[in-house]
This record gives sequence, structure tokens and C-alpha cells, in this order.
Amino acid sequence: MKYVLGIEYSGADYAGWQIQGGVRTVQRELETALSKVANSSISVQCAGRTDSGVSALKQVVHFISYVNRSTRDWVRGCNAYLPADVSVSWCQQTDDYFHARFSAVSRVYRYFIFNRPERSGIYNGWITHIRQPLNESIMHE
Repeated sequence: MKYVLGIEYSGADYAGWQIQGGVRTVQRELETALSKVANSSISVQCAGRTDSGVSALKQVVHFISYVNRSTRDWVRGCNAYLPADVSVSWCQQTDDYFHARFSAVSRVYRYFIFNRPERSGIYNGWITHIRQPLNESIMHE
């Protein structure tokens, strides 16, 4: 059966989405958790990879499993094995034609800039901090 998942993660402690040798990645964490739930090896395809330090909200992935689990069991089982900074939000069965990357109809990227002379204690690590005034007209170009 083919399943599609909605996931979210804070990328602060990851070297990006894609599995790479010797570094922590979101894909490795997710595949490890899914494989534990399935009690067999699972690999995933994502809608779009993220770079080191980049977070994602509503990232879509798909995988194939020969083990029958309810969508609720995939979500809860996965989340039991995932670290606190990665979470599966939902799961549903899909048809053989669905592909997380090639079936995507849109992607949205948001960039947050905190613009004041002093850094923020709350947003530290989550957004870009620029001390100097921004020239919005140049930014729009």
C-alpha cells in the first residue's frame, strides 16, 4: 500500500532533509521511525528537500509498505519514535499514481527577517536578524 504523510519539523539541528553520511537529517529520522512501526525497511519520497537549518510546515512525503497499519497507527507510532522536533501531522492511503514531488501543485516558501538593532530572545534561531534598516524597494526588485 502507498501512504502519504504530512510532516513538520524544526530544521535547527539538522543538516537538511536528505540523508547524508555522518550527519543528522530529517529523512533519516523519519525513515527510522517508519521502519520501526512497519518492522521492516521503509524509504520515503518528499515533495521538496530543505537545506541545513531550514524548517518545514506541511511537508508532504509518501512511502510504500507491505505491512498493513491504520493511518492512525502510522501517525501515532511514528511520533512515538520521532524526536520532539519532527512530527507527523496526518496520514492517508493514496493510489499508485501519487508522487509527493511530482503530484505537488504548489509550494510556498516564507522568509522571516527580524529588523531592529537588538536581537530577539524569543525568535533567536528561528528567523534572520538584520540590524540595519531595510530598503524595501530594492528587496522587491
